[in-house]
Amino acid sequence: MDAVEDPAFIAQAIAEEFVEGFNARDDQRHRDVMNFPSVILVDGQFKLWERPEDYALPWDRFVESEGWHRSTLDAAEIVQLGPDKVHLQVTFSRYDADGVRYSTRHGLWVITRVEGHWGIQCRSNFIPDQISS
Repeated sequence: MDAVEDPAFIAQAIAEEFVEGFNARDDQRHRDVMNFPSVILVDGQFKLWERPEDYALPWDRFVESEGWHRSTLDAAEIVQLGPDKVHLQVTFSRYDADGVRYSTRHGLWVITRVEGHWGIQCRSNFIPDQISS
């Protein structure tokens, strides 16, 4: 199996592209690496996007509420792997405009192959104060 067909390689590339799209504030780049319907669970709240055209993030809110400027994908570890689904345990950080990291978050992302297309279909992220040691 070459890298183009390897679910582990594909999942890593999708996670990296998702974060790059986040930094570019580009909803379309996100849609391109997602499968729909898509769901996220953060802070006890579900958000569901049924179709690609439903997906949009409130970029200005991230800037205004937390001073967000960019994010990094710090780690993406495969915890389960199958031919059509990969579970990634991710760690990502958020930085302000001065380059100061103000938040590191952890999550589980489910990347699926649907009708031949690989994409993130489910994300469950912990915000820092939800993590117990």
